[in-house]
Amino acid sequence: MTTQGPGPKTPSDATGSFTRGPAVTPADGLRGWLDAQAAEGRRTVRLPVVIQLYPEGPIKLAGARVGSASDALEIQLDDSRMGISLQDRLRGKYQVGDATCAAWLEGEWLPGEGTLAVTKVAGVIAPGDLAAASYAEAAS
Repeated sequence: MTTQGPGPKTPSDATGSFTRGPAVTPADGLRGWLDAQAAEGRRTVRLPVVIQLYPEGPIKLAGARVGSASDALEIQLDDSRMGISLQDRLRGKYQVGDATCAAWLEGEWLPGEGTLAVTKVAGVIAPGDLAAASYAEAAS
């Protein structure tokens, strides 16, 4: 994986104030927590999301996973609120031929749809750091 600049941001050095939430597994526990966040007024959440890449063509916004576990919660991504597409924001953050790209994504959880309406890429997660990215966060 390649990065630009001084290195990828991690949630602790990104702007904004977030409170650590639950582990991303089990998936049903995370889903319940995300639904509760939305019920409290669509609070912004930050999630470690693994995005499927394709050698030719756009990234896949459907079928993204929260975390790297085999039983990770599968979600849809909606990047229409970003202004610049998620694909363009991630361009150059992964190498040609990579099967996936992982990033901390911020946005609003849309519970009925199982969708994260992405508003920000808070940082790219290096493959060696993905196992440690095992929790969700909520804006405080």
